Amino acid sequence: MKRYYGILLILIVSLMLSTSEIKAAEVMSELSAPVSDFSLIENSGLSEEDQMKIPEEEKNKFTLFKNRKRAKTEVVSNTDVQFDIVKSQEDELDEEEQEDVTNRKFLKLNIPKIKSPFKKKTKEAKVSENDNISDVEVEADYLEYYPDKSEIEAIGNAKIYMPKENMTLYASKIIFNHDLNTVTAKENVRLITKEAETTGDFVSMNLSQDDGVIENPITSNYDIRIQAKEGKIFSDRIEEYNGVAKILKDYDVKFGARTFSSYVNKGHLDLHEGELKPKESGVYHLKANEIYINSLEEHNVITLKNTAVYAKKIKLGIVPKVQIVAGKQSAVFESNIPEFGSAANLGMFFGPGVVLNMPQASTLKIAPLITYSDHKLGVGAFARFMSERNKTEIYYGTSEDKFLISGRQDLTDRLSLRYSQNTYQDEWFMGLRRPRYSADLQYNRADFVDDLGLTFTQRYSVGYFVDDKDNISQGEMRMRWMTQAQKSFFRYQNKDRNVLIDAGLLAQTAATVYSKGDVTGLFRFGPILTTNIGRWKQSIIYYQSATANESPFRFDRYAYGKSNLVLVEELKICKWLTAGYLASLALLKDSSRNDDMWQENRIMLAIGPDYAKVTLGYDVIRQSTMLVLSMLVGAKDSEIEFKKATYKTAEKEKKGFFSKLVNL
Repeated sequence: MKRYYGILLILIVSLMLSTSEIKAAEVMSELSAPVSDFSLIENSGLSEEDQMKIPEEEKNKFTLFKNRKRAKTEVVSNTDVQFDIVKSQEDELDEEEQEDVTNRKFLKLNIPKIKSPFKKKTKEAKVSENDNISDVEVEADYLEYYPDKSEIEAIGNAKIYMPKENMTLYASKIIFNHDLNTVTAKENVRLITKEAETTGDFVSMNLSQDDGVIENPITSNYDIRIQAKEGKIFSDRIEEYNGVAKILKDYDVKFGARTFSSYVNKGHLDLHEGELKPKESGVYHLKANEIYINSLEEHNVITLKNTAVYAKKIKLGIVPKVQIVAGKQSAVFESNIPEFGSAANLGMFFGPGVVLNMPQASTLKIAPLITYSDHKLGVGAFARFMSERNKTEIYYGTSEDKFLISGRQDLTDRLSLRYSQNTYQDEWFMGLRRPRYSADLQYNRADFVDDLGLTFTQRYSVGYFVDDKDNISQGEMRMRWMTQAQKSFFRYQNKDRNVLIDAGLLAQTAATVYSKGDVTGLFRFGPILTTNIGRWKQSIIYYQSATANESPFRFDRYAYGKSNLVLVEELKICKWLTAGYLASLALLKDSSRNDDMWQENRIMLAIGPDYAKVTLGYDVIRQSTMLVLSMLVGAKDSEIEFKKATYKTAEKEKKGFFSKLVNL
């Protein structure tokens, strides 16, 4: 009897083994041919013993197949990852649609970030706070999944969309690891953000840490093209290193380098601002320490930081910072040219300078000086600091034994802080004035009233001043309001003949209150005529003036008299030479400064080709010189070498007190 039980047991075991082999063969058959949905070995229902009988090369890989049916989405899950997998419907497609569906595979993954059991308890709370779902969408001609490596391979016209980063990545092959939350792309790589496209040879990204690397990146949009050797990818920006940028639009960036004397001789005659035209190809070359592209909703802002300007192989100077938004942009650059000239309280001076790069895209120029004044030969020193919003200069010479300081800090586009010692400050239509010490806040605003065709400009200022009286230091607070209204009544222009005639009226007012109780007022009114006939330009202004009370500061008194005539002349003698002249005459010789008729008297010469000029000037009244070097860099198709370039995606609108202050 026991023998029969043994035979029966052998038959039952054999039958069970045969059944398992048949089931395994059916699964292998499903893996080797297209079926009506996607098949997963892990979800096949086989026991571990049965799965062991499947060949290893088939076990470690499954392929996603799809038949020629219209696609819909269905969710299939395992313990680690949830797949939103495209499955089939029953309705048949025509041949063209069948071909499209058959040749593309689509897969949407909702992947929880993995919490490692080896992390310390102190970090588990932080991990749980970030336990959000990272969504990606993968599409390719061919998709493969490797369970042992937790990787999905997308091969052939591969595409992965990352909603959190708002980026789409294209490549010949993309590998996504859902355990590590990483993406790797190879060959024909393209990374698309909101406003730009970056191509490269290889990309590796960690979606959990929001960073990645890219080899040989090229980033471009409608304003600029950046090519580098290596780069980094972040959720809000792309950084590239050691490359070349090419600005694609026709911007003419204007640079101007000035010596100290040009700052203390500001006026209304600026020949270097007018006659510059685009450069010849290959004249200038730029090397920037950093390029920053901020992609705003309506336009891009391109910022060049610490940019060296070369003429051929000669380094002309350094631009601390220049921003390109639209049209012609200007910036002051720091040059290596020697400091020389003359200024009141300093005398004649000369000294070779050196420019140092400073943090935050700023520069510092320093120079030893030889000075000469009142038959005395002396020595001195000079320093000039320049940044995006600050310009500060300090001079000292033993010939006069005085420190000269002139500085300006722009707090916003309209609000600034000025400070000085023994230097001339620009008091708008009151002229250049020299207190012993000064520090004041200035707010400037200009508006055009459409209904009246009127340009209305105003300035508010408040600060502390010390008068420049001999051996007397008198200081007090000063508050001042200045306005100007200008309206054109007649205008004729013929661009073909280069003729312009404009006639109008100009009115100016100033009201000043001093802390010790003094109050002064000024009103000026008169006609203005501006003409441009060929190479000759001129402006003629006549003022009738009325004043109320006299300023307690000698430097602050109105100097142009009751009847004031202003002449501004400019003549382009030839292509390489332009002459200019500015004069202000107190016709009744009733100036508070002296009994002379000539209260302003300046001569200027602009020398050089159309794309670069050196402007030399001399102020007869203040007995000081001026030197300005200006140039236009035609940015279109010009290459700019850089050490670092940052492309930033669109920013959210800033709110708060400081943003409101900036928009004043």
